[in-house]
Amino acid sequence: MRMGKQEAQELKAGIAAGSDDGDFIDLVTHFPNLKNMVIQPAMYSGRYENGRRVDRLTLADTVELICSQFGVFEPSDFMPIPCSDPNCFGMAVALRTSSGMIPISRYFPRYANWSDEESRELIDKFTDSINGPDAMGEALQWVTSSKVFEQIDESVIDNLLDVLIEQQQSPESSALWDSLLVISIKPFMDAWTYDQDRIDQCCVHILDADGQPVSFCEFNAINRPRMTTSVLATDVDTLPIGMVG
Repeated sequence: MRMGKQEAQELKAGIAAGSDDGDFIDLVTHFPNLKNMVIQPAMYSGRYENGRRVDRLTLADTVELICSQFGVFEPSDFMPIPCSDPNCFGMAVALRTSSGMIPISRYFPRYANWSDEESRELIDKFTDSINGPDAMGEALQWVTSSKVFEQIDESVIDNLLDVLIEQQQSPESSALWDSLLVISIKPFMDAWTYDQDRIDQCCVHILDADGQPVSFCEFNAINRPRMTTSVLATDVDTLPIGMVG
């Protein structure tokens, strides 16, 4: 489906080692209303038809790539999400302003402090809805009322307060949501990158053939039905997705 420049609010982009590494900043510039860009390093499951490489792009590799392209992000701007293993997801949040893009997730609670009393209430709210106007509004209000507020540059503070004041004066206003850009990285696993610790904390599930929830990565790496000799003689294009290994 084709989308106009003003229509795209979420984009998903795949990336693999040895490719052109994408030009994500061009996508953000081309789609001014983009709210969430999800980047997925290649995994070798299902109908992946490209060459399989040992030198994979990891979550950390992708963070480094984004930081080098944008110039405003730092690796510490990327944080995990509360419902899964820290290596399963990375997310950075920036605020678009008239003076440029300002990363604000660097002021969110650090992962090591999520269980602290000051951070716990906010993290609990993020667990229910981490990527939406309400959750982000809560996060910005947390920033303005926490100790980190004293360490923020005055120009950044002015931009944060302007957005929050407009949101409070008109709760129906989309000013906050329209000003945000979320860059997410989701490195799904396959048989070569399988990590049981990540599976144990997985919060992305699908239903197996028996109707039981199973981790998306576990299903694709271990439980997905494989092609048998008889199946190999069949036209693969006619097979159900679950039958293609």
